[in-house]
Amino acid sequence: MARSASSQTRSERRAWYAALATALVLSLLPTRWLVGWTSDVAQLVNVPIVALKHPFSLARAWLRPMPDPREAEPEKIQALESDLDAARTLYKRMEIENELLKERIALLEGAKLALLDGARAMSSSADRARTMYATVVGATPASSRSPSSLTLNVGSWHGITPGMVATWNGDVLVGRVADTVERFTSLVIPANGLNGFEVRFFPPDRDIPAADAPVGLLKATKEGIWTTDLRQASSPAGDIAEGWIARIADERWPQPSRGLRVGVVERVGPRDDAPLLKRVTVRPLVDALRVPHVVLIDESVAIPAESAQPAKGSAR
Repeated sequence: MARSASSQTRSERRAWYAALATALVLSLLPTRWLVGWTSDVAQLVNVPIVALKHPFSLARAWLRPMPDPREAEPEKIQALESDLDAARTLYKRMEIENELLKERIALLEGAKLALLDGARAMSSSADRARTMYATVVGATPASSRSPSSLTLNVGSWHGITPGMVATWNGDVLVGRVADTVERFTSLVIPANGLNGFEVRFFPPDRDIPAADAPVGLLKATKEGIWTTDLRQASSPAGDIAEGWIARIADERWPQPSRGLRVGVVERVGPRDDAPLLKRVTVRPLVDALRVPHVVLIDESVAIPAESAQPAKGSAR
C-alpha cells in the first residue's frame, strides 16, 4: 500500500511539473500561434463552470453593488435631466411650429390660387384679392340673446375690416367678419347665421356654364341651415337634386369671394302653398364653430396708416 501511494504521488508530481513546463513553453510562443486552437480549448473548459457563473455573479453584485452616479451627485443629475427635457421640449416645439407654418403657407397659397382662378373667369381684377391667416381663439354658440360667433386673434391693427369673408380649406365659406372690429381681435358671424345672399347651384358630377346654373336667395333658419324657393320649371342644366353645390354669386359680396362653396343641397321638395315653386334645403359644408383657423379674404384696399402701426402713446 505504501509503495502504491508513493508511486501515485510521484506520478502527480510529474504531471504537475509537465503542466508547468507546458504552460511555460506556451507562454513563450508567439500569440498568433495560440489564437486559433486555444479559444476552442477555453470554450471546452468553460462548459462545466457556466452553471456556476450566474449565482456567483449575483453574489458579487449583492456584496459589491455597482455605484450609482445618481446617488453620488443627485442635484447635478437632476439638473442635467431637467436640461435634457427642456431641450427635447424646445426641439418638439420648433418641429410643431415648423409644421404649422407650412400649413399656413399652404392654406394661404391654396386660397389665393383658388380665388384667383375663380375670379379670372369672372373679371380681370383678380389680382386685387387679399388674404390673411387667422386663428380661432373662441367660439360662442347661439343663445336666446345673441347669435353664434367666432373670435379671431387678429383685428384692425392687422388690417382686418368689417365684411371680410372667412374661408376654410381654400374655398369653403365659414362666415363674415362682423361690423365691429376690435384692435387685436375680431368676430366672425358663421355662414349659417347669414341671411339673404344669392347663390348659384352646380351639379357635383359635371361642369355647367354659370349662366345655366339655377339661382337662389338663401334664407337662414333656426336649425342652422338655409332654404330657398326655385321655380318648378327645369333650367338648361336640368332639375336641381340632392348633392348639388351652392356657390356664392352675390354682387354685394367682395369679388374674390364669388364662387366659394357655401353648402350642399340636402332636400328638394314641393311647396303645398305654391305649386309652381319647390323648396330647396341647403346644409353648410363645414361646422363653423369647430374650425381651428380660417383664411380671411377681401378686395385689396389701401390700409390706413393708423391701422398698420400702433397708435402713439399706446402700451407696448
